[in-house]
Parts: sequence; structure tokens; C-alpha cells
Amino acid sequence: MTLRRRALSAARCGATLVELLVALGIASLVIAVIVLAHRALTRQTEQLGRDHRTAERIDTTLDELRNALQSLYIPGPDPECGLTLEQSSTNLVRLQFCRWTVATASPANRSPAASLEQVTIRYDETTPADLLIVRRRLTGPAAFDPDTTNRLPRAWPALRIHLRDGETWKTEWNPPATDNPNVPRPDAARIQLLETPAYPGAAERVASETIVIIPSGLSVTSTLLRAGTSLR
Repeated sequence: MTLRRRALSAARCGATLVELLVALGIASLVIAVIVLAHRALTRQTEQLGRDHRTAERIDTTLDELRNALQSLYIPGPDPECGLTLEQSSTNLVRLQFCRWTVATASPANRSPAASLEQVTIRYDETTPADLLIVRRRLTGPAAFDPDTTNRLPRAWPALRIHLRDGETWKTEWNPPATDNPNVPRPDAARIQLLETPAYPGAAERVASETIVIIPSGLSVTSTLLRAGTSLR
């Protein structure tokens, strides 16, 4: 009788150990699934964060360029306000033009004053990833103030701009060499943000693109505009 009880007791212990091993195996499997799911979720969150930051960089870069180009103004034959567009095969080197700005009215001066400023857009030489938008006032009291620079840290690394002369898109634009009362002006600008090629010789891809309509405005000589307002 004693031997039978011992055999039954050993059988019960053996079953308990098997169940324990099975439970441990299931727990290990559940933990592994949780770890894998956590890693996948972490990677997905990081990718969403990168995509969000990329979208912010695109929006910031395009918004700054849109705001500047939408008020582009060519006030007749003028070396300081001649439109210049220089770029390499894939990237902007320098875009320079003039635009009108309207100062916000104040209690002391209820009628807002308009002023002409020169805008230069280029990449920083010391920090190539940063895009600089340099503004130089040409008329009004602010003409004596130093230049102001708006820096876009880590802007889009490859930027290409086309200007439309009414018929074709041009990647270069130079001011007329001689005085010309009918100064050519663009009617639209196409801004392209280019992706970095995956390997040398890879096909060019555009990450984002927008077209800005440039108002026609009036063409007048800047000599009259700046008379007595600037020593430059």
C-alpha cells in the first residue's frame, strides 16, 4: 500500500513539473512577443518622428521662400535690385532680388510706410546645412540699419529654383548688362526640394515641389525711390 501511494505521489509531482515547464515556456513566448512588439512600435514611433521632422523642414523652407518671392519687385534698371539666380547642377548658390515690405502702423504713425529691401537667399558657407535669408533695407529710415539675417537651421540640403519668363522655365537669371527700361521679370517661381541620391548616378527625385505666382507690379526707377533716403 505504501509503495502504491509513493508511486501516485511521484506521478503527481512529475505532472506538476511538466506543467511548470510548459507554463515557463508559454511565459517566455509571451515575453518574446511583447519585446518584439515593443521594438516594432519603437521603430514605428521613431520613423513617424523622422517623417514629422522632415515635413516640418519642408514646410518651413517652402513657407520662407514663398513669402519672399510673392513680393518680388524689379524697380527698373538698378544694380542693387537686379534679379540674380545662380545655382549648381542640383543646388541653389544664390538668389537675390528686391521686394516691397509694409511696416505695421503704430500709434505714432497711423499710416504704415512701405520700404524697398534687397533679399539674398543662400546656404551658409560655414554651416552648409543652414539656409540664410539676408535682408537689406534700401529705402526709409531703416536703410541705415545693419542687414538682418534669418537662419533656417538644417534646412533642406538640396534646393533648386526655376524662374518662368513667360514662356520657359530658367535655372539661371542674370540682371541686364545695360540699362533697359523694359526689365525682364519672371511671372512665376518653381521651388523643388531634392532628395539625396541613394548612390552615385541614381536618378534625381523631388521630395516636394511648389509653384509661386509672382505679381506683376509696376516697374519704376529706384533712383527716385531712394533719393535722400540712403547713403548706400
